[in-house]
Amino acid sequence: MTRTSKLDALRSAESREDLAKLLGVKVVFLTNVLYRIGTENQYTPFTVPKKGNGVRLISAPTERLKDLQRRISNLLSDCRNELFISKKIINNYSFGFEKDKSIILNAYKHRNKRIILNIDLSNFFGSFNFGRVRGYLMSNKDFLLNPTVATTIAKAACYRGVLPQGSPCSPVISNLICSIMDMRLAKIAKQYGCSYSRYADDITFSTNKSSFPTELALLQPEGVILGKYLVSEIKRAGFEINDAKTRLAYKPSRLEVTGLTVNKIVNVERRYSDKTRALAHTLYTTGEYKLPDENGDEVAGSLDKLEGMFGFIDQLDKFNNIQKKKSKQPEKYALAPATLHSFKSKLNAREKAYGKFIYYKFFHGNTCPTIVTEGKTDRIYLKAALRALSNNYPELYRDRKDKKGKEIDLNILKATDKLNYFLNISGGTADLKKFVERYREHYSSYYGSIAKQPVIMVLDNDTGPNELLNFLKNKVKQCPDEVGIIRRMRYLHIFHNLYMVLTPLTEGGNETSMEDFFPVEVLSIELDGKRFNKNNDGDSKTEYGKHVFSVKIVKDKKRVIDFNRFSYIFDIVREIKIHYQQTLIKNKP
Repeated sequence: MTRTSKLDALRSAESREDLAKLLGVKVVFLTNVLYRIGTENQYTPFTVPKKGNGVRLISAPTERLKDLQRRISNLLSDCRNELFISKKIINNYSFGFEKDKSIILNAYKHRNKRIILNIDLSNFFGSFNFGRVRGYLMSNKDFLLNPTVATTIAKAACYRGVLPQGSPCSPVISNLICSIMDMRLAKIAKQYGCSYSRYADDITFSTNKSSFPTELALLQPEGVILGKYLVSEIKRAGFEINDAKTRLAYKPSRLEVTGLTVNKIVNVERRYSDKTRALAHTLYTTGEYKLPDENGDEVAGSLDKLEGMFGFIDQLDKFNNIQKKKSKQPEKYALAPATLHSFKSKLNAREKAYGKFIYYKFFHGNTCPTIVTEGKTDRIYLKAALRALSNNYPELYRDRKDKKGKEIDLNILKATDKLNYFLNISGGTADLKKFVERYREHYSSYYGSIAKQPVIMVLDNDTGPNELLNFLKNKVKQCPDEVGIIRRMRYLHIFHNLYMVLTPLTEGGNETSMEDFFPVEVLSIELDGKRFNKNNDGDSKTEYGKHVFSVKIVKDKKRVIDFNRFSYIFDIVREIKIHYQQTLIKNKP
């Protein structure tokens, strides 16, 4: 099979049947979705506010149409990659909707330049109409598709006659058609000593020359006048220029590329980070923050929106640290020190602000109970068990945002490098002891606001939590003075919204773990002649450990496993939810 097999197969396709086979769907499904139901009836249009003024129209396809579009997108992406490989093309021009490319890398290409020209293309996706998409696939020398195949792809990709923003097809098709323009503009840029890039509808030229080439643009009192040749190439490619957003900027003024400053490093405006922290402060003190909606009215913002703002700033910090060779693990956060508070010393001011927000999201402003476990396998057990027992615990479920069914209304915390870096939480009872030690201090940092939901540590009742239990016995006033009493308690309210649940001791008072909730026949399942050992985290010649058990047994066989013993945990979670709400009512001023 040659490297260009997918492209060759697409070129050879002569019918809908051939295309359906390439996409891995039945031709009946393809015909139903595109023609019998009709694509025009399978979108939900809505608007979102733009960064400046106005709104952006998003057209969300139905799941079945979206699945088909995703398959077409993957096929065309593979074909494009094959073309690049065969022609030895390195894509250093297009950065939007591209694998291994980003808005940050786009801006980085123009970092520390003297002069930057920004051009915005009007109505970008709307510039690709049905005829243009179909014509490209039929006439472009790299494709030359059969008219029926080209028409079918264009039919699947377009809504109301153009590529919609919201379809998986739109990015790859727009980048395919823009490839010729990118090559031409990059050639012009090189001719005049400039760098060129495009991020969707944002085009950027930059140079370190003392003056910007007048053949490309000239700054006049009335504004920026673009060179005739440059304008003609953009119009030749089928686009109109948004003159109101054309900008020619010189150092030492602020230089921006796709909203990021690039004077020395790639960064956000100070106003953006200050605004993010101010919104978070309002959230911590009042319980909510507000942002303007599409009509300019102030409405309550979501935790996800604010996390996106913090996360984007952090993404820039990580990127710049990698460029400075401060991080040897580009894909991971460096591990945090083990001491109680010193992990914060390695965080800059923006990271500390982000860490405070992450803590708020999971442990103070959490909109549903947060469950903290010792390790990643316990999390897998609990999620699988609750799904199996969903009919018994409707109060632990909520409607999905898309209104299509239910989802678990518990945040069963996943230990990640990110949590370890910002909060020094990586799983294990040693970390949880530090987590409890720091809890009061963290809680008080939210300006006297009351936590909305409980945080519940669910732990094995074995030797693992010994240090934590001794700490609770000796240092926490409202906890029993004997570890033995704590081990026999149904649950323990430690303080504030923090609770602890231990697996129940046996009738003889012996230690237990989460695995003891599984029936003996499940724990006895052999894999390739190996038996399960819950004390083994690895995989040997005779035994397999917890990780393999959680994946190969619990995940793979979850439909036939009896999870009824896990009701012990979920009954207590239900009790704790009620207890905490009663506590809030009792302490309400």
